[in-house]
Amino acid sequence: MKQYFFRCIIFDLSIDYFLGESLAGIPWEPEPRINEAWQAEHEAFKENSAQNGSNIHVLFYGDSITRAWGTVGKETFDELYAPLGTANYGIGGDRTEHVLYRIYYGECENIAPKVTVLKIGTNNIGYNTENDIVAGKLKSYDFLQKKNSVCLRLGLFAQEF
Repeated sequence: MKQYFFRCIIFDLSIDYFLGESLAGIPWEPEPRINEAWQAEHEAFKENSAQNGSNIHVLFYGDSITRAWGTVGKETFDELYAPLGTANYGIGGDRTEHVLYRIYYGECENIAPKVTVLKIGTNNIGYNTENDIVAGKLKSYDFLQKKNSVCLRLGLFAQEF
């Protein structure tokens, strides 16, 4: 059993290494992900903010759970949220430090949403302590509230730790 567990850890560390992801960032320090797909999405969100900023009244930020509003939840999103002037800036796999990087470096320029829905922290579990995750989330909230946005702070979904 110990050998199996050790192999799983090595496999997990190898996946992170080959994907070019850091194993554990500091949740309250902005950090970009270095894979090209993430960079492309970040640039697309920056461009959307630049082009459509005055029309973004509700902003969703988060990881794959948030991102799913654009796929499996698209019908509901389009019916209930899109008419409000909503943008979905969810990227699968993001941790708090990645979202912080995105909001600090370009995605929040030229926008002043009335409401921001922030669902982050799940991907930090197993890498950071609960207190560190909360510190990262609070830094995000503080930044977004300075943009005069009401920030809905969604908690982590119940799961087995």
